[in-house]
Amino acid sequence: MHLSWAALLLLAMTTGCAASAALVARSPSATAYGAVSIAAMLLTGSSVVSVARGSGRADTTIAAIFISVGATLGGLALGASLVPHFTRLPPVPEPSGADAPAPPVDGPPAIILLAKGQPEVYDPAVVTQEYGLLSEADVPVPSDALRLFAYLSERMRYRSVGPSRSRPTARVIAARLEGRLAEAGHPVRVYEAWLQGTPRLADATAEAHADGAACVIVVHLGIAESAPFERARGDADQVSRVGGGRLRYAPPLWPEMALARAVAQRALAALPGGPQPRDGVAVVGDGQPWQWDSAHPSSCEQATTFLQRVRSMLIAAGMDESHVRMAWLDWQDPGVTEAVRHLAALGCERIVVVPAAMPTDTLETVVDLPAAIAQAAVDPSVQITVLPAWGEDPVVTDVLTDVTLHAIDNGC
Repeated sequence: MHLSWAALLLLAMTTGCAASAALVARSPSATAYGAVSIAAMLLTGSSVVSVARGSGRADTTIAAIFISVGATLGGLALGASLVPHFTRLPPVPEPSGADAPAPPVDGPPAIILLAKGQPEVYDPAVVTQEYGLLSEADVPVPSDALRLFAYLSERMRYRSVGPSRSRPTARVIAARLEGRLAEAGHPVRVYEAWLQGTPRLADATAEAHADGAACVIVVHLGIAESAPFERARGDADQVSRVGGGRLRYAPPLWPEMALARAVAQRALAALPGGPQPRDGVAVVGDGQPWQWDSAHPSSCEQATTFLQRVRSMLIAAGMDESHVRMAWLDWQDPGVTEAVRHLAALGCERIVVVPAAMPTDTLETVVDLPAAIAQAAVDPSVQITVLPAWGEDPVVTDVLTDVTLHAIDNGC
């Protein structure tokens, strides 16, 4: 009898733990964990029946059912608490100052193109990384058990749209930048680094110094600095100090008029015949939690300045001032849903939604942005056009080349 109770507890706990792994893991591992969870659940049911038959009492049977449910939930909670430990990114490289080879004093610098860089396929470590940053800033996050469904949601988003184009697009931009720098007389290598997943900025910095670069220049493919950027910079600075090299940062892209002009021109190009009195544009930024904004106020200021510059250019081109709205994709107000709904309420018959501050198309621009627009539930007669991110627009390479050349001339 005691063995039946022990088996019941063990199998119920296994059911919960395997279920948590199935919600988080990549395919096909998720399928395997799901199969284990189902098998353990069936065996748990058999154990309940075995206990019931062995006791022959209704109260014992009811107790066995409640215990099995409780143990399953306990296993789920246990698995959820272990997820961050098993899905975390590898530790930041910690080179030893005594063992690390001294980089040359002279020689060409290395360039690191740092981008948001969503992985092509689902990676639970990225979800863990993002929740870790939020927790460190005291941003309210779901409990461990509820957070399991955030992993599942991320996996489902990948499944709905396929591989993310964020990193491949950034790699094309990096290759073009390397070519343009070589044409300008600077045959340097452009390394890649991502704010999401690996290789991180610290990883790329360690690699560049190991390859002999005395000076490393980080060029951020983004409008503004951010909490993830600050974390990446802190880790990379530590690696560079210990390694004996120099690490310099090119400024973010928010002051670049050419980039703002290109975003505005793309919005106008989406309005055949030019801006009309009943046309509207929503200029969209990423957004961030207020806790991040409090710790890094320059981030929101830089993004807002860039969006306002794009808005001013659209108004100067003939758009009605009240028909050009700024919006945020997440965290901040007004959101995209509110902005689109407001433009429709003002009588706009054509609305262009511009992800103005997004360098590459991510799951946010491909999945979340259209979903936010759909939630506006405007009249079907309103024509809504959603533009892609900057992508491989030649202006992006032009701007990055100018920023990098300026950093090379003044930073190393």
